Amino acid sequence: MSDHANVIGDPRVTETGVEADDINSVKIAVWGLVSVFVTLAVVLLAIALFNEAADAFEEERVVGAQYIEADRVIDTQRGLLNKYAPPEADGKPYRMPIDRAKTIVVQEMQSQLSVE
Repeated sequence: MSDHANVIGDPRVTETGVEADDINSVKIAVWGLVSVFVTLAVVLLAIALFNEAADAFEEERVVGAQYIEADRVIDTQRGLLNKYAPPEADGKPYRMPIDRAKTIVVQEMQSQLSVE
């Protein structure tokens, strides 16, 4: 029970021994909705910030990537295209630099055209 005496004739009190409460249901409902909207806004802001940070991280990862294996393969292929080598097996052609091969093909084509 409370320390306040029950005032007879108070319209808020419906039975003896019960105090009137000062609960404002409308105010509680309004503040409840406001807190829901504020919480929703904070969550959406957090999601937006997370997505922004994730996109920046992904962009940095892709742009700054080191293609070590790919660079090694390309260097190996360039080396194969720029050197002379005997055939690796019977029936395989000799290897020569690609620029030299292009020159030889052009000379052969010119000689065939001049013969005709």
